[in-house]
Amino acid sequence: MGMTIRPPDISELQSHVDAQGLPLLQAWQQQVAEMLAKQAHRIEQLERMVFGPRSEKITPIQQEVSRQANAAEVEALARRLAEADGRTEPSPQDEQTARRKIGRAASEATRAKQSKARAESAPILEQTIEVSEEDIPDGMSLDEFRRLGQGETRTIVSYVKGHYVIKRYTLQTMQHVEQSNVIVQAKMPERSLVAGGKYDVTCYTQCVLSRILDVMPLQRQARQSARAGYTMAPSVLVNLFHRSAFLLTGVYQQIVQQLQQADFICGDETPQPMLAPGKGKTVRGWMWMALCDTAIAYHFDVSRSTEAGKNLLGGSVKNLLVDGYSGYNAIGVNRYACWSHVRRGLFEVRENWPVAQEILREITSLYRVEFHAGLQEKSGEQLRDIRRARSRPILDRIFDLARCEVLAHSPTSVQALALNYLVKRESELRKFVEDPRAPLDNTISERALRIVAIGRKNSLFVGPEDNGQDLAILLTVVQTCQLLNVDTNAYFNDVLPRLYELQGETDATAKPRFASLTPAAWAKSRNAPDQA
Repeated sequence: MGMTIRPPDISELQSHVDAQGLPLLQAWQQQVAEMLAKQAHRIEQLERMVFGPRSEKITPIQQEVSRQANAAEVEALARRLAEADGRTEPSPQDEQTARRKIGRAASEATRAKQSKARAESAPILEQTIEVSEEDIPDGMSLDEFRRLGQGETRTIVSYVKGHYVIKRYTLQTMQHVEQSNVIVQAKMPERSLVAGGKYDVTCYTQCVLSRILDVMPLQRQARQSARAGYTMAPSVLVNLFHRSAFLLTGVYQQIVQQLQQADFICGDETPQPMLAPGKGKTVRGWMWMALCDTAIAYHFDVSRSTEAGKNLLGGSVKNLLVDGYSGYNAIGVNRYACWSHVRRGLFEVRENWPVAQEILREITSLYRVEFHAGLQEKSGEQLRDIRRARSRPILDRIFDLARCEVLAHSPTSVQALALNYLVKRESELRKFVEDPRAPLDNTISERALRIVAIGRKNSLFVGPEDNGQDLAILLTVVQTCQLLNVDTNAYFNDVLPRLYELQGETDATAKPRFASLTPAAWAKSRNAPDQA
């Protein structure tokens, strides 16, 4: 494996073969070539069966043809770019710029055709906005102005109940009768989240929620938008997605800060492949997640180290429920363990092992106690009393069985390995008895990470590291809305324009406003009039 075999030099062999043996050598060469091609084809078929279409490495024919046809043109343009910059030879950056310019020029006709198709497919709402008294400079009146031309036309795309609508506004322009240099124009009733942009906040909201809640990759969203009446290029959706994450960064930081101050936190992490810049391949990254009663926060990192966990959880957490990963040892002051992980380890080796089956029955009894307490809506001191009376004897039986059984097997046996998590974390597994806030397991964290796992199957990777953190920001805000039963559509449509107005403000003025725009604070402000 991994060894390179140098093919024989046929010309050298031919020099040692007489004329009579040359046909035999050529026939042998043909047979070997056919055999190698056949084996290579079999390997490709096997890789496709095991790994699926991802194992195919063939270059698309359009890309190959385009590369060969444009090579001379790219080289000529790259040289012109280098000469304009005072250099004799073009650099790789010049070649990349030339290739991009040529490609864009070649697609100009296609993009113009698509733009025309978009305008023809989506419904168009036209409206003329007249100049109002508010648009007139101080000290002047509307009677002193006259209409100037037909006015400027601007287009905004909106997403309304399952389809796209093009809103075309004609902004009335007026000129002062006596002072010709004084010109006023009506203001747009709606504004994009990018200066001069053509997509309003509803398009941003649709893009984000389709990617996060529906776990729909942006390529699929582009096809869906075409069916909804307006074709949006994937590159446009990429800009909408990352622009939303940029605007929500301040809100994200407030949610993380709120989480770090919580009294009890559940946490977990899962692999999230990322694209390695400059390498053309994916590497393993990690999506970290932590939640409390009022917030869920995600953090993307290139490693699974303790420092990565601290970036999300801070220096220390008062009470932390996680799995057995040692990376949390320096974060949780009071650490709890997960009974679900105990059950999984024993369940895998339960066949023909009566002790494992007995421990699994006892673990089921622990969950039965919690089930009946939940039906009776017991909490606080009542739940603690029930656990002391009913769960503690069950725990004693479980650990007595485990300690006796682990000594009866070799340390490397499957039985001992299955019991290690249970025996080594006895104190952490018992803590839930005295703490009514603590659940038996950490499945709530795993459910919160399921959306990441589904997205991992749909999207394969998240791009560079910054893209992974943008995904974490939007996951945090959307999932926190879901946790608090906040209307995500209403929240994004209302909050994103406010965050656009906060750009350029100092931290001293922006932070309090970010805090007022978190899902919890936003929902509270919306419900305040009703409660009054």
